[in-house]
Amino acid sequence: MQLERHGCAFVPKLGTGEDRLDPELLSGVERAIDAAEAADASEPVALVTTGGEDFYSNGYDLMWLRDRSVEEQRSFVRFHQRIMARLLRSAVPSVAALSAHAIGGGALIALAHDYRLTRRDRLSAERALEARVVDELAASEALLEGALVRAEALASKDRRTYGRMKARLQAEVVEALEA
Repeated sequence: MQLERHGCAFVPKLGTGEDRLDPELLSGVERAIDAAEAADASEPVALVTTGGEDFYSNGYDLMWLRDRSVEEQRSFVRFHQRIMARLLRSAVPSVAALSAHAIGGGALIALAHDYRLTRRDRLSAERALEARVVDELAASEALLEGALVRAEALASKDRRTYGRMKARLQAEVVEALEA
């Protein structure tokens, strides 16, 4: 997974192709969260995730998963839950730039972000906005730029205060994910 820096934002690209969730991809997300959280607390910082042209994430890599033992499968699901919990409780603001479809576990990763933008040209984008699954629509060519603008606005907030607010708002969800 690539990790780029755009101004205040750490930007991991979930992958290419179908962007299926596996340990390598989730480890990349974890490293991106680590990097953003380790950044100088006196400087604005945010995390912006994005995917490929056809998929933000196509959910679990079921071909990889089916070849694992039941314990390995459970361990992977717990890892996925820990990543979502970290996003929910992190003092670093997070923005998901939904470049295309977000399915299954990938949709759950997107929902764990503080803010979500999606391409305006997606078939169900308007309905996703109405249902408050996403917060904003953007043209395909302006998606990452829009996410970076939102990330910059969120990154300027006091990280300690922001983190405490998120911890209080998301406490029950984080507790359930970490149980």
